[in-house]
Amino acid sequence: MMLFPAPSQAMVNAESESIQNVDKPQVAPINANVQLITTAAGNGADTFIRGGSYSSQNNGTNGKLVVKLDNTVSYSRKTYLRFDLSELNDGIDDVSLNLSTINLPNTKGSIEFYGLNDGVEENWSETKTTWNNAPGNDTYSTNLFLSNQTTYLGKLPAASIATGDSFSFNSPELLDFIKGDTDDIVTILINRAEYKAPDAYIVFASKESTEYSPPTLMATLKPAVQSNPETDTANLFELPDCVNSDCNCSDFKTQEEAQAVFNYFGDDRFRLDGNKDGLACTSLPHAKAP
Repeated sequence: MMLFPAPSQAMVNAESESIQNVDKPQVAPINANVQLITTAAGNGADTFIRGGSYSSQNNGTNGKLVVKLDNTVSYSRKTYLRFDLSELNDGIDDVSLNLSTINLPNTKGSIEFYGLNDGVEENWSETKTTWNNAPGNDTYSTNLFLSNQTTYLGKLPAASIATGDSFSFNSPELLDFIKGDTDDIVTILINRAEYKAPDAYIVFASKESTEYSPPTLMATLKPAVQSNPETDTANLFELPDCVNSDCNCSDFKTQEEAQAVFNYFGDDRFRLDGNKDGLACTSLPHAKAP
């Protein structure tokens, strides 16, 4: 079982490994390259909506989030998760959505994930959102969302999750959606697909749950490279994309950037030190002092 922050927002103390709760819209660092943000942080929110005779009912204070596909709209439910990304660092390399499962009576079918497009009403009210007014919701469909307001992010087999456990969803589409965000707010929508009643519902923990962890985004960042303060005018570089294949001197703007990568790996795997004197790409210009 994966452990996620307790409700509110968790900060990990690297020395004691203890978890303390904070109320600010702050991303919690697990280590230097991993950050967490929950629906409890900042402008985050979570709720589920239900159709039919319940289409005007709000569930924002419920400790549970439900998805269900049924033959009739009255029994169908969809889940909305909003994350405040204002404190999330740049340079995201990977991202996953983590949820805690409270109840899963049937493992048939799958769960689908969608993203609410920028420009659609992302500041929806957790305590006022219903089936009738939820942004991106197709009110006539038991499980679909409006295709012109949402982006499909992928799906997960229901058989891959279990009651009382937490699970992760990630996909290239989810990563692109998070990286492409322009307003520091993302809303992820979840439905149940491919299986209807009986027992077609799945229950997740919301941020109001007192027993389980809230919905959480886990972002893995590209590792930063510490430069040599004796030779570099800057103290911190981000690893360029070329380190995933093969770098050469033309991939860097300054000698200091090339030197930082050379120092980071501690060897000349990219053949940047032609003179074997410990200096990388000496033909490049030096960075200008600020």
